[in-house]
Amino acid sequence: MRIIPKFFYIFIFATSFVFSQKISHEIGVLTGKASLQTDYGIRGDILSETANNTTSLTVAHYMQFSNSNNWNGRRSILDHIVIKSEINFLNSTDLKHHVNFTESNTNNKQEGENKILSAKEILSKMSGNISLVNFGVQIEYYLKDITNFFNQRSSSKLNPFVNFGVNYSLYNNSVSSSLGDWHTNINFLPEKYRIEGAIKEGLGGAFAFNTGVGTRYKLSRKIDIVAQFKWEIYASDAIDGLQADVVENKSNETLTNLQFGLIYHLNFNKNI
Repeated sequence: MRIIPKFFYIFIFATSFVFSQKISHEIGVLTGKASLQTDYGIRGDILSETANNTTSLTVAHYMQFSNSNNWNGRRSILDHIVIKSEINFLNSTDLKHHVNFTESNTNNKQEGENKILSAKEILSKMSGNISLVNFGVQIEYYLKDITNFFNQRSSSKLNPFVNFGVNYSLYNNSVSSSLGDWHTNINFLPEKYRIEGAIKEGLGGAFAFNTGVGTRYKLSRKIDIVAQFKWEIYASDAIDGLQADVVENKSNETLTNLQFGLIYHLNFNKNI
């Protein structure tokens, strides 16, 4: 069939194009604060959006493609692009319903040592825990030519970038209540989470899409400082373990991540 030779020629052309480029490698380590937006709390509430945070750690590998056939001085988009692959670890995140109490506690009855709690108080006693490991690939587009930026004769110190990519996340979640073990007494949970299937604990995985902005600062010929802010949206609403069929539990989980770190150039041309 003629279609086979066509694919063969396309493959040969693509392979030749990639290997005609000079590939430079870098490694980086970044750390910072990540905030999970889940079904805990209320979307749009400042505490719900910012208080459920944790420490993040990223180990990254960067590949930069520059055109080695630039004898005529022409540049290409490859001189602005870096492919980044990373593993991102998020510490166990303690999640809470940050409820703004408006109900008067004077309505709560006392029966001996037993206190009849309001729905909001039961909700406030509920908490969750999530551990996340993200495996991702991103494209970073730099505003300034990367090769020129690394040139020792260049006076430029900053190189801003935008990025977008995809990652796959492995997670482990759990749900608890300070009132007691809800597995043996379901009444320790708010009413909407007492229905079968409303809580799904354990291991799982989900894809996520991300985008962000950042900048590099040239510290030396071999080392850059990097700062970046990234936003991720998961293709799942099950990461936090809350699956109640109610309006406030319909949004997919999202993550914001602010990090700072160092990038080390492994094999850039010593002459630049």
